[in-house]
Amino acid sequence: MDSTKLDSIKNLEVFAYANDPAYWKKNVENNQQPEQENWFDALIESWGFKLVVYIVVAALLIFAAFRLLNEQNMLLFSRKTVKRRKLTNAEEQQHEPGIEELLKKAEYEQDFREAVRLQYLSVLFLLRDKSLVEYHPEWTNATYLRLLRTHPCFPAFRNLTRIYDFVYYGGFETDEVKYRQIQQEFSLFRKKL
Repeated sequence: MDSTKLDSIKNLEVFAYANDPAYWKKNVENNQQPEQENWFDALIESWGFKLVVYIVVAALLIFAAFRLLNEQNMLLFSRKTVKRRKLTNAEEQQHEPGIEELLKKAEYEQDFREAVRLQYLSVLFLLRDKSLVEYHPEWTNATYLRLLRTHPCFPAFRNLTRIYDFVYYGGFETDEVKYRQIQQEFSLFRKKL
């Protein structure tokens, strides 16, 4: 095919779209998005709805973080001078229901894990009675360690806390011989205090 015949074909009206930039533009009318079929789709796609969802999610996350820190007694959002309310005598007695009898019962039944827990509780009550710490059932062992950090009995109390954590939370197997050694550690601490 020669070039004149090719040029004559290119100039035909049928092939004008290929060479004319005016035809290259998209037809805006044909590419418009169809209107929203219902109001619910319009609501979900609106920026206001998305903003409200983001605000609610952020508020829930902040609330959860605040509750978690407050439950762990981190006092991040309050002044250090604010102290927890003191328990009344009735509340204190509620947490100390004949601990010696319960300890004897656990030893008799050879429930040494429970006996170690009761030994540790009795030490906490002794520290409370000596006004070295306040007893709060929701406080962690780490909280009590922080409170006694500067006291001379701190190393011995830290050792008792470690023993208690191993036996009660760590599942450390305790037989009667090991329990007698642990019981001796608690007794020595009480005598020193």
